[in-house]
Amino acid sequence: MLLLSACNNSSERVNYIPAEAVAVLKINTLQIGKKVAWESLTSGALFRDRDSAFDLEKTGIDVVNVFYAYGVADQRLANKMKMVLILPLKDASKWEAFIKKEFPEAAIKKEGDLNFASQDESVAGWDKNTAIVAMDAGGGRGSESMAILTEEVKKAFSLKKEQSIAGNKRFAALEKEAHDVSLFLNYELLMDNVPQAEMGMAGSLMATQRKYVKDTYMAAGMDFDKGKIVADIRYYTNDNSMQMVKNVTPDKIDNDMLKRIPGNQLNGVLAYHINPKGVQSFIDTMGYTGLINSQLEQASLTIEEILNAFTGDIMLAATDFRNEMQTRTYNYDGEEKTTSYSSPTADWLFSMKVKDQNAINKLLQIATSAGSFTQASPDVYISDGIILSVKDGYVAVSNNEKNVLGFIAGTGNANFKIPSEVSDNPYGIYLDIANSVKAIPVDENKDPAQNAVLEDGKKLLENLIAYGGKIKDDHVPFHFELNFQNKNDNSLMQIIKFAEKAKKADESPATAAKF
Repeated sequence: MLLLSACNNSSERVNYIPAEAVAVLKINTLQIGKKVAWESLTSGALFRDRDSAFDLEKTGIDVVNVFYAYGVADQRLANKMKMVLILPLKDASKWEAFIKKEFPEAAIKKEGDLNFASQDESVAGWDKNTAIVAMDAGGGRGSESMAILTEEVKKAFSLKKEQSIAGNKRFAALEKEAHDVSLFLNYELLMDNVPQAEMGMAGSLMATQRKYVKDTYMAAGMDFDKGKIVADIRYYTNDNSMQMVKNVTPDKIDNDMLKRIPGNQLNGVLAYHINPKGVQSFIDTMGYTGLINSQLEQASLTIEEILNAFTGDIMLAATDFRNEMQTRTYNYDGEEKTTSYSSPTADWLFSMKVKDQNAINKLLQIATSAGSFTQASPDVYISDGIILSVKDGYVAVSNNEKNVLGFIAGTGNANFKIPSEVSDNPYGIYLDIANSVKAIPVDENKDPAQNAVLEDGKKLLENLIAYGGKIKDDHVPFHFELNFQNKNDNSLMQIIKFAEKAKKADESPATAAKF
């Protein structure tokens, strides 16, 4: 029955969002409510405050509907940005009563079919179906700020469809997908309205190359499914920036490095493939080649030499996460004492594939001359527990010499199961969460309830898989999956149940007695 209470004009609230919105966040509780019982989400311990009688039902908000929040630039405000919430109402009279009770100092007035309430740095306006709340992102107060915010609320209610973001085809495509949560970002408007000084070098770069951010957007959607959270992100570009993306995208993916990872347990890996020629072209296009080379001149290097040294195939891996006993010596009342403690550690390995050995030799010579590394043997260099080896077309760096030598020799662990999507895309990440957290020890000094939560936490997540970077039509897609060990229950429900257990453990008498 709750689902039936959703206002049938929820999609029309998109028309309240102006086309010049920099960012738009959408939370679709109507869609989420089809997957999990909404009452079970809001009636649990996580949403009940022991010290408050707050009742969401008494706000008059239609909690099973579609909620929007957007940001729009306004140079008249100190922080140059207004934040606006669009709330669906089930009972406008309850909403007004809620405002009067919770914000007794708010000034309430009626103008035509709209009611307004203003207090501090926010203004709320509402009719019988919708409330729109505008806020000064910089926390500004005063009559001028209130007038600007009131103006924004009135504008939203009177906005014509053709003036709204609904006419943006990238945004419309994201809306059509009906994700549980979505985010839309307009890079062009962001660059236009964020002060250049706050963006540093990126700001000055974009200020001279506006054509590369014109009509560029990010559209992201996330869904809470059974046993996993899935997110997809699309980066839309124009013809100018798409050409640069094509230039830096590699012609082929060389995943040989992933087969060379040594160790007993793979905890995580990041694989990245880029075309160095495309990077050089990007730097040239942006006009930064001369500046970079002037900084490298003292080392007798050029950016061209550095980029030509590598193929663009890069990998970072973590293996054998474990706890090791460490000792610490300290002075107490003039007496030296030693204590032992358990500390988490892992072996990590970073590698790049070599293209020009002469260029690599030059880089190594500079590093050894500067004292950054000491040559231990013809192919091995060391520096404060870090081992670097260059041989057979690879550079490998690790905190474990055995792993460096094993990687160079190509004696990787053939049993490591890395998803093909991670190895076959320009960008890929794989984290084995379930096996990694097994090494986290139980603290016997903690409350048993908190230790129980830790053990439950170890049973929650399985892995994270992320990949993307291959150009598809007019955009570059990226895909993310956070997989849970329990494949049968909805992921959001699992998170909330775990959070409720954590909250109860935090409120337990034994825990409270320690604070």
